[in-house]
Amino acid sequence: MLLANQLGAFAAALQSSGAQTVLLAWLSAIAFTLQIYFDFSGYSDMAIGLGRVLGFRFLENFNYPLIARSATEFWRRWHISLGSWFRDYVYIPLGA
Repeated sequence: MLLANQLGAFAAALQSSGAQTVLLAWLSAIAFTLQIYFDFSGYSDMAIGLGRVLGFRFLENFNYPLIARSATEFWRRWHISLGSWFRDYVYIPLGA
């Protein structure tokens, strides 16, 4: 969360600056990507930890998606629990 907030402020500052260079565009894109990743990962880790405190066991939701080699692998690594939920509660009941 701390990293995500700082990266978000950095990305916003880069986007609002008047200078339009390739380096600033790349820095802004990388900062925004990392902000989204750290934000989702942080919230998921907090939910998993709070669930364990309360006696629940939740699946892990991230498996280093930014090192994926394809869009399909990225989706599988980013949305582990979402993919399994769709498979179990949407795809299979509809007659997989």
